[in-house]
Amino acid sequence: MNDSISKYAEDLKQLYVNLNNVGTLQLQKEGADFYVPLYERKLRRLKVALTLDTSTQDCFYIYGQPGSGKSTALNYFDDDDLRSSYELVLIRGRYLFDLQDIDIIDILLMFALELLKRLRKKDVFEATIRKLYDQHVEKAEYVQEEAQKEGANVKANVGLGIPLAKLLGLFIGVHANIEAEYHLETEKRELCRKFFNISKVDFLAMINKMISQYAEENDQKQILVIWDDLEKIEKPSQIRDIFIENRSYLTDLQCKKIIITPVCLALEAKFLHQDSKEYFLGLKIKESIRDGVHSALEEDCELLRKIALKRVSNAGLYGKDVIDTAIRYSGGNVRQFVRLLASACLNAYMNKCESISIEDVVEAVSSLKKNMQPVLMGNRSLLLLLDSIRKNQYGCQENNDVLTIALSSLFIFICQNGDWWSTVNPLLEDSISLYLNEG
Repeated sequence: MNDSISKYAEDLKQLYVNLNNVGTLQLQKEGADFYVPLYERKLRRLKVALTLDTSTQDCFYIYGQPGSGKSTALNYFDDDDLRSSYELVLIRGRYLFDLQDIDIIDILLMFALELLKRLRKKDVFEATIRKLYDQHVEKAEYVQEEAQKEGANVKANVGLGIPLAKLLGLFIGVHANIEAEYHLETEKRELCRKFFNISKVDFLAMINKMISQYAEENDQKQILVIWDDLEKIEKPSQIRDIFIENRSYLTDLQCKKIIITPVCLALEAKFLHQDSKEYFLGLKIKESIRDGVHSALEEDCELLRKIALKRVSNAGLYGKDVIDTAIRYSGGNVRQFVRLLASACLNAYMNKCESISIEDVVEAVSSLKKNMQPVLMGNRSLLLLLDSIRKNQYGCQENNDVLTIALSSLFIFICQNGDWWSTVNPLLEDSISLYLNEG
């Protein structure tokens, strides 16, 4: 973490620096100063389950919306007990994938490359690449022969268009840099998908052999792979493709898995299974209209207060009721809460104040609201969904794609205490009637 962020703020200038850097806290001494354990009990339960049984191939799903603090929690998840039981492979999707263009091949490939780094012998990987390459050659020759029978020439349209040696060079060798380039270069993604899609079964078998090989090379130590950031996938078609249609390619990996999944899957009947091991990570700042006041409500609000107060040495930098007002407009989303405070802090600093006022928070709310409102204009399906959720906290779900996008875009916050229920992002509550009436 940057040294400029590691100081407790004594003035608004330093407080803005501390709040504006809302990215995931890294596990190091400076980051620990700001860290607040939001989901300690749930993650401890998960950790105990992992350490008690290392022999099975369980898949644990963590549901959560973007900005709920999952990635930060995962940075502080591992400890000596966990690392003595497993080799942890943490795959951060934001750095490896284009989350607007993602395929099951991408997810499997990045895991395979992480395994490859840890193996002393690379022959299993190389042998599979050669086998799949031969399959492409055979397919290309077959297509060519069939075309010639029809009197056509399709030579330019078949095959991979890349020599085997160059293909191997993408993955193995001192110049292999595909992980750094993958999320940026569409052509390389398309090439890899075309290549491995010729036999995803062989691709999966290769990864399982690599997992077994790692155990053999390391005194039977098991692999625990964690896929982070996959909850940020927004396109409903890609969510279905990865987590429903191709889910078995993840569950059949012969190691322990933790997958951060889009929260909409918690409501998807085709995804749920009785033997699923699921955890929901999210805070709530108000109760379901069907339940009474719950002690967990104040506990979650107190956690948000701690996040704000951990960044200052002088609590007076937050004026009266500033933190509570920001909590109310955050909807319980950690990232939105911190962004509101950062924007309010900037307003106060620009006005040469010594502390943040309620007026600064109100201005910050207005600013963030303006960034979200244009999506509502003319989108009647979304507005009707939000209106239904505003009134009864469950909403109409006739169009699951609209619900999926609303959840991933934080127009809706989902909560769980027993049953699932949802609430409209507080930034948008006043806009629904306005735009519905215009429609």
